[in-house]
Amino acid sequence: MKTKVIHMTKTEIYKGGKREMEKRLKNIVVSAVVFSVLFGLMMPVQAPGYAVGGWVYDTDGTTPAADVNVTVTCIETTESLSDLTDAEGRYLVTLGGGGYDPPSPGDTLRLFADASDGRTNTTEVTATGTSPQLVNLTLQGPAPEYNLTISSTDGGTVTDPGEGTFTRDAGTVVNLKAVPDAGYVFVRWTGNVSTIADVYAKDTTITMNGNYTITANFEPKTELTISSTRGGSVTAPGEGTFAYPKDSEVALVAEPNSGYKFVNWTGDVSTIYNVSANETTITMEDNYTIQANFEPIIPLYLTITSTTGGSVTEPGEGTFTYAEDEVVNLKAVPDAGYVFVDWTGDVSTIANVDAKDTTITMYGNYTITANFESTSTPTPTPSYIYGGGAGRVRATPTPTPIATPTPAPTPTPTPLVEKPTPTIPPATATPEPTPTPTPAEPGFEAVFAIAGLLAVAYLVLRRRKR
Repeated sequence: MKTKVIHMTKTEIYKGGKREMEKRLKNIVVSAVVFSVLFGLMMPVQAPGYAVGGWVYDTDGTTPAADVNVTVTCIETTESLSDLTDAEGRYLVTLGGGGYDPPSPGDTLRLFADASDGRTNTTEVTATGTSPQLVNLTLQGPAPEYNLTISSTDGGTVTDPGEGTFTRDAGTVVNLKAVPDAGYVFVRWTGNVSTIADVYAKDTTITMNGNYTITANFEPKTELTISSTRGGSVTAPGEGTFAYPKDSEVALVAEPNSGYKFVNWTGDVSTIYNVSANETTITMEDNYTIQANFEPIIPLYLTITSTTGGSVTEPGEGTFTYAEDEVVNLKAVPDAGYVFVDWTGDVSTIANVDAKDTTITMYGNYTITANFESTSTPTPTPSYIYGGGAGRVRATPTPTPIATPTPAPTPTPTPLVEKPTPTIPPATATPEPTPTPTPAEPGFEAVFAIAGLLAVAYLVLRRRKR
């Protein structure tokens, strides 16, 4: 195996080392820039020296303070330099230039922040020897005061805090309340409105970060009243009465329910852009009343009637159209002296046919009837008696009493009579005549008595024949 030997001159060696040094220096510069970005200083690389920088905050400790002069002094070297904070409250000074040595580790650095409103901060720190050294400052002292000037146009006033010029501490949140006169409507706040929470709200707030002048604007109002038929609703701006500045354009959106479709807008529709579109606009040139109309895509018919003694109040009586699967409320109201009985007809989808308040689900065309009956006892028709000379006299009929049945008596069982043993008289004895009894209906006892007498007579006659 052969080894290749490369011969380099001194010049080549020098050039190679120079390129390597330049590369290393470039890496060092890049690292310094990255380090500065991490601290948020966003400043160009300073000349060699000791850098001190950071943020200055308002008295609340969180709000950056702009345009604050910060002076950094090294007590040991007596060098002093200043910088003005930017819009984000940042500052940066570099000591060790102009013939001064940079601060050494352990030296004392005094920082003085001076705001234009008189608030200050004086802080002393020890030099760490690591540049840049981060030092944040918070202003101290009374907060500045700012003026708020408020006015209004014709058609209303500002009641909170009022109209005129008011002085408030910096950072104070001030309530604003604009009240329109009759026939007017609040439009918006104008002027120095950058810190107003909502410029379109008559009740809002403004944060005092400076001197502000604002105006509450009013215009003659127009009213828009919106409603809809069954089968949908108006979702923008809603349903009810709404106030708008004259000539303003209002968006309208009508949404049909399932099984329904939007038909059109009716009423004061002369300034509606498209009366056949469910999403359109209306220009408020005057007070308007409009209605969004809907109808079933496939209409089903419900016909409702009632018997004597009451009526159907919901949805009413007559024929009504509904969409398939729609649930309809039913309400039957009896008259005085009557009660609701039931629903009859096409009642297969009525939730409860015995309830006067119930529902019916529309799966087809239905005809139903609410039935009522009287709760009072019928009054009998009076009869008339014609007297001899007094004319016709009205008589109150006497109700025929209902006979109460007398229960049948429980029969008492008749005891059995034993057959008497006949006595044979002597032959010479003549029997006394037997009295003839009064005829009566023979009973069980009489039958036995007669039978006994016949037996005695038979025995007597038989004995005589012997």
